[in-house]
Amino acid sequence: MKKVTMSHFFRFLSAVILLKLFDYFLVIGIDKWRDGVFETESDGLANHIAISLVIASASFVVFVFRYFIYKYIFKDDTKQGLTGNFEYYTGPVKSVYSGYASSDATRSNAASGGIVSACMIELLNTGQVDGCLLYRLEKNDGKLVVSPFIASNEEEVLSCQGSIYIQFPALSPEVMVMLREFDGKLAVVGLPCAISAFRKKCEKEDSGLSDKISYMVGLFCGHTSQKKMLDIVLRQKNISECDISEFYFRKGSWRGKTVIQLKDSSEISFPSWHYNLYQNLYVHSHPGCLNCTDHFAENADISVGDIWIKEFKSKEIKHSAFTARTDKGVELLGSLIKDNKIVANPADTRFLFRANKRAVIFHKAARAKRIAGKFWGIKIRKNPHAKPAGLNEILAALIFLGMYRWSESKYGRAIFRLPYILLWIILIIAKLLTNF
Repeated sequence: MKKVTMSHFFRFLSAVILLKLFDYFLVIGIDKWRDGVFETESDGLANHIAISLVIASASFVVFVFRYFIYKYIFKDDTKQGLTGNFEYYTGPVKSVYSGYASSDATRSNAASGGIVSACMIELLNTGQVDGCLLYRLEKNDGKLVVSPFIASNEEEVLSCQGSIYIQFPALSPEVMVMLREFDGKLAVVGLPCAISAFRKKCEKEDSGLSDKISYMVGLFCGHTSQKKMLDIVLRQKNISECDISEFYFRKGSWRGKTVIQLKDSSEISFPSWHYNLYQNLYVHSHPGCLNCTDHFAENADISVGDIWIKEFKSKEIKHSAFTARTDKGVELLGSLIKDNKIVANPADTRFLFRANKRAVIFHKAARAKRIAGKFWGIKIRKNPHAKPAGLNEILAALIFLGMYRWSESKYGRAIFRLPYILLWIILIIAKLLTNF
């Protein structure tokens, strides 16, 4: 039996108080609803039936919510089972770290700890590669677009810093021409789907890329969104895309701010969650992301991403989680650590799992997504290697895929008229369901 600590008790007590308050406001809300629907204080049968149905439905929701909160409070991550086999979620690794680039300049515009930039700069400065295939958000004919770019020095690497939350074709015909025409060795940075695609290309004998691409650095990825979602958020903020000179999805400390520089040299910023709240709910998600099961870029030499653990929120310098998956990755990180170019604190697969726990659990819940997909009329590929679907995963999948389905329907714009607090409640419930 698991030992119950004072921490469990206070978390339990907090949950009880919050849910009791919820129950109270629910009763008040039902009473006001009844007064609005029934003009008199009638004790008629219709009145009693309607109120009984509402109370029964609301009680069921509260019961389910309470069950999963308590299960979260008294969960045991050390047991074998869903969270016991961490490598199932993280993929095979040779070493795991938390840390950041030692140079302030390298971290200045980075979305996280600057580890990716440090790796690219090291490879270029030591002559291990001649160029780095990167992607950056820039303006083209008045529109924000994601463009491929081969950086050949430190300044060019730093010009490509920052997260990109909109979908783009990583292996477009333009990219393939750039790769084939480039004379020299290359390092590639990409999302998990792009890294897997590059691996497959390199494995083909006729591709000509296996000798050219020397390193692959993968980025942790929840999923990407269609460009139209960014367009909607910009319209909400009354920002014209043609007036933008530079755009950063996330800058600054933990979570970060969205920063927009305009052509008139003025700057607009707002909390990054004003965009990411919709993005995390799979509103206008890229359809291909619904089938993805690779969160940690398992086919890369080195994988890098954010740390979503409470104790890292207050750190003065934003940290990244990063892992070496191949011998080349181990050697590169070892060189950076030895020369004090990065600060690296050793960790393990459990830490890597915890760093992105809720996102990776949903990524791997392929069977749950397939079940929810059938309910919403969304085709999800069968994955024979996926674990059996848990009830919590199915409920989460119903929420996320339901939000995606709604956003793609003719009523999708209504989502952006909902109050933030309601969207946060939906997201919190879904995230709680993917927390074990």
